[in-house]
Amino acid sequence: MRWLELEFELEVKKLEKQKESERLEREKTLESEKLEYERRERIAELERLQRQDKRMEKDKDRDRTAEMERLDREKAAEMEKMRLEKEHELKLRQLETSRIGCDDGEECVEGETGEDGEGPVRVRSPKWEEMLAGRTKRFVDTLWHVCQRCQQMPAKFHSILKISSICLIYTMGLPICGRNY
Repeated sequence: MRWLELEFELEVKKLEKQKESERLEREKTLESEKLEYERRERIAELERLQRQDKRMEKDKDRDRTAEMERLDREKAAEMEKMRLEKEHELKLRQLETSRIGCDDGEECVEGETGEDGEGPVRVRSPKWEEMLAGRTKRFVDTLWHVCQRCQQMPAKFHSILKISSICLIYTMGLPICGRNY
C-alpha cells in the first residue's frame, strides 16, 4: 500500500506542478498580453500626437498663407491707390498744360492712355486751313476776290463760284462768312 500512496503522492505532485506551470504560463500570457496592450496604447498615443502635430502645422501654414495673402492684398490696394493718385496728378498737370498750350486758338484733344501704360497723349487737331473744308473756303474766297475785281465776270465763273460755295455750305453746315453767293 505504501507503494500506492507514494504513487498517488507522485501523481498529485505532478498535477500540482502541471497546474503551477499552467498558472505560470497563464500569468506569462496575461503579462505579455498586458505588455502588448500597453505597447499598442503607446503607439496609438504617438500616432494621435503626430496627427495633432500635423494638424497644428497645417493650421500654422494656413494661417501664414492667409496672412501673406492679406498682406499681398493690402500691398496691391496701396499700390493701386498710389497709381490712382499719380494718374490724378498727371491728369491735373495735363489739364494745366493743355489750358496753357491751347491759347493760340488751336483746338487740342486729349488722346486715350497708351497701350504700354504711358499717360494720355495730347493730339493737336488739324488747323482749319489744313482741312478740306478750310481749303475749299479759301479757294472760294480767292476766287470771289479775283472775280470781284473783274468787271465782266463770265457766267461760267459765276456758276462755278456758286457750286463750290454750295458744296462748302453742305459739307460744313455753315454759311461762309455770311456772304450770299
